[in-house]
Amino acid sequence: MALTKVGKEGITGISNSSDATAITIDSSEQVGIGTASPSAVLDVRRGDADGKIAEFHTSTGYGIELGSSQTEAYIKAGTSQLLQVHTNGAERMRIDSVGTSTFNATAASNVAMIINNNGASGTPELMLMDTPSYSKDSTGGHFLKCDDSTATRMVIDLNGSLRNHDNSYGSISDERVKQDISDASSQWDDIKAVKVRKYKKKDDVAQYKEKAWEQIGVVAQELEASGMDKLVDIDNESEEKWKSVKYSVLYMKAIKALQEAMARIETLETKVKALEDG
Repeated sequence: MALTKVGKEGITGISNSSDATAITIDSSEQVGIGTASPSAVLDVRRGDADGKIAEFHTSTGYGIELGSSQTEAYIKAGTSQLLQVHTNGAERMRIDSVGTSTFNATAASNVAMIINNNGASGTPELMLMDTPSYSKDSTGGHFLKCDDSTATRMVIDLNGSLRNHDNSYGSISDERVKQDISDASSQWDDIKAVKVRKYKKKDDVAQYKEKAWEQIGVVAQELEASGMDKLVDIDNESEEKWKSVKYSVLYMKAIKALQEAMARIETLETKVKALEDG
């Protein structure tokens, strides 16, 4: 190796055996490895596709230390091929040998936040939970599971079912967030027009053949044809433009129609009683 120049600009070139610049320290105390023009405090570049950028070995020490002391933040390799991230003197995250990530926080705030600031182009996506190599379609595994010290509180199963401990599903319904409150119009004709169907899902048939089970529900296109297009959403981001149904709104329409039916029954009961008493 050869030292090419030392001056007020820094060490502007330590060459390797092939006369290529190997290390540079510029006047701003930026170090370049593999580049003569570092753009950061440490700028490491390597041209060969299979080369390692860096290799750290540690048994009990600190692999990479961040901050003024080891108690601020550091990354180390733990036992059993673990990668550990520590802050404020404690382990906060680890990735084990099979890729499972564990987060550990003691603060009252969020353990993890996912933020997508893309508001200018395209539709932001926040999280994808995918099992691309396996289709279980059962309650034997979960996309999401929420436990506390006492019990499991909420689960999204691998078949897409959502279950929670208290069977409670709701919406923010406080009067203070609403305006123009008035009685809903009659839902009698709409509910009479709803075609309740039984069917099998095509993907279930493809996976389970004759064992695919029947479901009960409505068909989005039939709701649209009955004039209830506001109950139908379209996934415009998908190539197929899949349509979905707002079942929760349909249930409220059914409750309104049930109230109308109850009122009619009560009226008829009053008339029948009057005839019987007369």
